Amino acid sequence: VTTTGPFYVTMAAMVWIGGTAFVAEEASLAVWVGFGLFGLALLGFMLAGDVVEDTLASGWLTYRRFGGRLVAHDRLTGEPQWAAAVGDFRDAEVVATRPTDRYLGTRTIAATVGRGDDETERAFGPVADAERVVEAFDLPVEFTTLPPLDRRFVWAAVASVVLTAVGV
Repeated sequence: VTTTGPFYVTMAAMVWIGGTAFVAEEASLAVWVGFGLFGLALLGFMLAGDVVEDTLASGWLTYRRFGGRLVAHDRLTGEPQWAAAVGDFRDAEVVATRPTDRYLGTRTIAATVGRGDDETERAFGPVADAERVVEAFDLPVEFTTLPPLDRRFVWAAVASVVLTAVGV
């Protein structure tokens, strides 16, 4: 959601402003509100699709350690999804851009595994106890806390919507 969210918001705003401008030169309040609601519905539909996609992709994974190997097992299909040697993980860190982690108290940890053409990034989570995961799988993570939010961007977005709505 964090990578596609800004694109979705921009598209919803273009539907709202562009649709209103395309339909009428002197748009009434009802037209503005109608296209605004349509843009919000479109935004909600796209974000819901991302949530469903993410849940199906990683929401059913459990992580198990078998000796020196870490295996991600999908409970939905009953099949292992990937496996890697525990010592091969590097550049591990807590993902700070997942809104659900902030609000649900979970953490997602991303780490790089493999070298050259086999290099890929693996994600662990969301997990409720990141400290336990880091310890159990010997992941090279320094901190499991999230950095504070930079609220300047939120206030800038709110201000731009308000200014657009009042017609400044």
